[in-house]
Amino acid sequence: MIQAVQERFPHHRFWVHAGGVDLQFPHHTNEIAQSEAYLQTSDWIPHWVHTGHLHIDGMKMSKSLKNFVTIQEFLQQQPKQQQQQHKEEEEQHGDDDDDDDDKTVKTNEQSVASSHSSVWHNPADDFRLWCLGLSGSYRGPATFSQSRMAEAGTIRRKIVAFLLDGESWIDNHVLHTETSVSSTKKLWNDDDYELFHTIQQGKCEAMKALHNDLDGSTFLSVLMGMIESGSVYLRKHHHRHDGSVEVMKHSLEETRNLLRLVGFTPKTFHAGLPSKESVAAAVISTEQQIAALDALVDFRSTVRKIALDVLRDSVVVDKNQHQQVVDGMKSLLQLSDELRDKTLPTIGIQLLDGGSSDSSKNNNHPDNDVVVKDTWKLCPPKPLSSPEKTTTNPTGATTTTTTTTTTTTTTTTTTTVTSGASIPSSLEELFKVGQYEKVFSKFTDDGIPTHNADGTEVSKRLLKKLLKKRDAHHKKLLAAGGDYRTDQEDQEEVERRGGNKHPK
Repeated sequence: MIQAVQERFPHHRFWVHAGGVDLQFPHHTNEIAQSEAYLQTSDWIPHWVHTGHLHIDGMKMSKSLKNFVTIQEFLQQQPKQQQQQHKEEEEQHGDDDDDDDDKTVKTNEQSVASSHSSVWHNPADDFRLWCLGLSGSYRGPATFSQSRMAEAGTIRRKIVAFLLDGESWIDNHVLHTETSVSSTKKLWNDDDYELFHTIQQGKCEAMKALHNDLDGSTFLSVLMGMIESGSVYLRKHHHRHDGSVEVMKHSLEETRNLLRLVGFTPKTFHAGLPSKESVAAAVISTEQQIAALDALVDFRSTVRKIALDVLRDSVVVDKNQHQQVVDGMKSLLQLSDELRDKTLPTIGIQLLDGGSSDSSKNNNHPDNDVVVKDTWKLCPPKPLSSPEKTTTNPTGATTTTTTTTTTTTTTTTTTTVTSGASIPSSLEELFKVGQYEKVFSKFTDDGIPTHNADGTEVSKRLLKKLLKKRDAHHKKLLAAGGDYRTDQEDQEEVERRGGNKHPK
């Protein structure tokens, strides 16, 4: 076929011929010999590229073996993986209410549908990121698995979060600071110079990695280093307005240029930038949206401060009246927390409580504390938790419980803790039931997963999150009021009391 095309277009020359590593010899060797003899040339195609095979479930992808995943199947699988990833990310960041870890996340169809059409959900770009930096060199084999796709999605959402946070920071900075050229705010400080230098150096290293045999792994590592430096800069200057808009714009621009270079879609590298359609259809301006969110955050901060002040400074005059005031203030604080932890995250907004600045921590005079305002930032929309049920026990006290569904083929002893959620009483069963059922295939004697369901080893990053989850679960068992121990701790207690060691 190549020879036919060359004869049809005699002035066109092929420069690169590619194929799988299994075609290098003898297929391509014979093809070169036959083509050079037929075309009467000794330099047919100068460059040959041979790629490694794609493996699924430990075997080479093959249509004849039915060992493959279609594009349609891949795209249909991603919403389920996305929901599971939301749950894992909530555990990693540590929600204020630890009891949420044991709640079954119920998908809200409307919020999930909107998140799928947003910049946060893009399985195609997740796959591109996996091909770029998580699948190894193009010369060697690559192993496809849903866990690797989930990891790629997590990394891509970090990129999107930086682009969104950066643009949001710029908008807030412009609204609250003087923008004239002669303003002292235009002067760069050490942080500005350091970030600018990091971005410039990172851009050079990223290009060098691509020139070095398309080293996508190094390219991605350098890119994430640039993004981490930018994120640190944003966190440091989040509550202040002494940063440089120009430096942040430069950082975002270079990040977008690199993303565009390696093939990401505008849905990813245009994150944070208003599209033409959204600008034309906008009912209110960006400035008005920011002002509305600022007003909501300020209102919550005021109500929360009043409640805290009353609880701290209230004087007991009438015991019954005092209790009513305390209960009322606690209700206000509970509503304040629900707005921060449940309502706003479902629409993609993370509220950050302020407090005293770091500079006041070493000051012994509380009157001199510098109060840092509460702020907000954009985040991936999170699915709503299961609806809570409020019941009244015979004593008149109300108890709030959350419906938790657990499916398992074996009988597992459960214990009700103070939050009302049912949890396994044994740490060894924690990662074998519920949301973790059939997720892992091998475990240690203590019940810690070592291999995923597809046979691949559990990554160090995932293992760290699982151990954190296990520690939190152990604390809940202790808080339930019972004497909960692991099998090893139980046996050690038996031996200490003079008992015999039971066989494993």
